[in-house]
Amino acid sequence: MNRGNKGFSLLFVIALLAISSLIMAKPVFSQSIPTPSVPQFTLTFQDNSYAVQPTTLTTTDPYTGKQTIVGSTIGGYVYNASITIRVTNQPFTSYTDANNNTIQLYYDVRWKGNFTDSWEGSLLPNIQVAQDSSSAYTDIPLGFTSNTYGWGGVAAINWHALGNPVDIQVEACVGYVTQTVTSSLEAPKINFTSLTTSGWSNTQTIIASNVSTSPTPTATPTSVTTSSPAVPELSWLVIVPLLLSLFSVAVIVRHRKMSCRKA
Repeated sequence: MNRGNKGFSLLFVIALLAISSLIMAKPVFSQSIPTPSVPQFTLTFQDNSYAVQPTTLTTTDPYTGKQTIVGSTIGGYVYNASITIRVTNQPFTSYTDANNNTIQLYYDVRWKGNFTDSWEGSLLPNIQVAQDSSSAYTDIPLGFTSNTYGWGGVAAINWHALGNPVDIQVEACVGYVTQTVTSSLEAPKINFTSLTTSGWSNTQTIIASNVSTSPTPTATPTSVTTSSPAVPELSWLVIVPLLLSLFSVAVIVRHRKMSCRKA
């Protein structure tokens, strides 16, 4: 009986230790996920838009040199503007969890007009920007919906923001990305699973200026200099012979008058 009690007590102690280890394992695992700091960042606006002037297409006869107009191109305006969010990187080491997911530090962005409290954007859950571990900074470009050749960034701000103040916030997220294949004809869907976040940063405002909103290029006026007709100025080369001629005429006239008196 004593042996049975001792065996039961030993099993009870082992079970108690096992349960205690399981209870302690959960908080240890949760503490292994570091909470990122609120991102520090700067904003820069860049406008690479340009006008395309209309051109005339011609061909040249190789024997006569005569040029013939065969067509023309229509001018236009190419929009290419973006806001670059430069985030200061923070210490973080990527790792692989028990399910073989690569845990990394990502950044989420949201924006709004300066005269509203409603935020737009957010790169979650489909698009995420991972921290660039090879640099001291991570650049996140945001384009505009008016850009001629795509957005020019990972997301697009409404073109009404051009020339006006835009509020931007950034959040750091620790998590992992998975892909879901729905069809062989479609690109895999990207999903982001967030494990912990820093919370949104303070708001920074930038004015998206220096962008022309004209859909067509304006012609550059040709500078033409005009002058009012001035009274002609006589050179001394003309004045001297003229005076000598008048003097000669006066001498001749006087000489004739004197001759007439003598007669």
